[in-house]
Amino acid sequence: MRNQRNILLSAIACSPFLGSEDGVGWHWAVELENLGHRVTVITRTRFKADIERHMRANPQIKLEFVYVDWLPGIDYTGSPSLPSYAYIYVWQWLAFLRARQLLASQRFDLVHHVTFAGIRLPSFMGGLGIPFIFGPVGGGEETPPRLLVSFPLAAKAKEWARRISNRLVKFDPLMRYTMGRATVIGLTTKDSLPVIPVSLRHKTVVCATIGVEARLTPDVTAKVEGSVVLYAGRFLYWKGMQLGIRAFAKAVSNDPSLRLVMVGEGPALGQWQALAKECGVEQYITWHSWVDKEQLVNLYQTSSLFLFPSLHDSGGMVVLEAASCGLPVLCLDIGGPGEMVGPEVGIKVNAQNASEAEVVAQLAAALESLTADKSHLLALSDTARHWAGRQSWNAKVAEFYDACEPFLLSKEANNPAIKT
Repeated sequence: MRNQRNILLSAIACSPFLGSEDGVGWHWAVELENLGHRVTVITRTRFKADIERHMRANPQIKLEFVYVDWLPGIDYTGSPSLPSYAYIYVWQWLAFLRARQLLASQRFDLVHHVTFAGIRLPSFMGGLGIPFIFGPVGGGEETPPRLLVSFPLAAKAKEWARRISNRLVKFDPLMRYTMGRATVIGLTTKDSLPVIPVSLRHKTVVCATIGVEARLTPDVTAKVEGSVVLYAGRFLYWKGMQLGIRAFAKAVSNDPSLRLVMVGEGPALGQWQALAKECGVEQYITWHSWVDKEQLVNLYQTSSLFLFPSLHDSGGMVVLEAASCGLPVLCLDIGGPGEMVGPEVGIKVNAQNASEAEVVAQLAAALESLTADKSHLLALSDTARHWAGRQSWNAKVAEFYDACEPFLLSKEANNPAIKT
């Protein structure tokens, strides 16, 4: 039996209208309330107007919000940079001070840091003296070194800087404080476990932080009529489409009916387009900038296969969305997509110890086999859709809290004053 608690939720990113981290913060708050908990959310003032508008339209939501900000008109959290990271540190400290004020006037059973969900970003909520859940957080996932060969110098430098920063987490006094004070450390994938000090790994729980709201479409017949391969996401080298385009070119040489649709924007666009021309497949590829949700759902419905060779995604929301539309997935066996995608969803190829040429060959072979076998693709379409139906936000939040329950009960047993 799951205990109902009064939860203080720390969510620097929390919006009912946005995706990514903002959507994660909102969905976790809503689903915790749906599980019977009373939830007070500390978030940024910049989200106040959207939250209040949404709650006026949905009066059944009884969440309470406390807004904290410093220079609220400036969005320091929009992209990773030194100013944005500095702002996150400042906000986390201001949120802690506000939480301490709240605790002086009301009782909370636990505090939960849910966003930003990064393993390198601290929270000070462990200093409140009540059970503290940190996460689930990700970021320990890394591009295998052998797959960095084709990265341009600047992108390669960023990847190595990321690897180094992951190894420094254990020595960061603020992160050691955060993890040391945590009752539970939630991780989005097992790849982040090496970042955690060995002495603290006994209190880790691995659970995906993302879910889907509902099945997007029950129709699975349109997507196997053609041989359209879809990629949707940011155009960044660590998303892996320099490998995907080369694999597509190999597959096209054996099946000229294949087409690739690329949806997104980012700094790798020019290089990826040049690579397509170099491989002689530019005429087989259609490029789109960002599209709205309705257009993206239509692309899911009219495609045959979703290609997502990301090299270190902690989550992979588009994988869930594609599967919700009955679109089978081809990905690498690393990161969040590698943990999510099983044989009922699609195919994942081994990339951890493989060279770029080996990964490209595996992706090309999988592309050819999947698109050539329409009956298999149709069966995958149906099983992927049903799998996605079990990956709701509610199910993910409940799964995580069920895993946390023994840690919370032990903490409460050792400190009976926590619950009265």
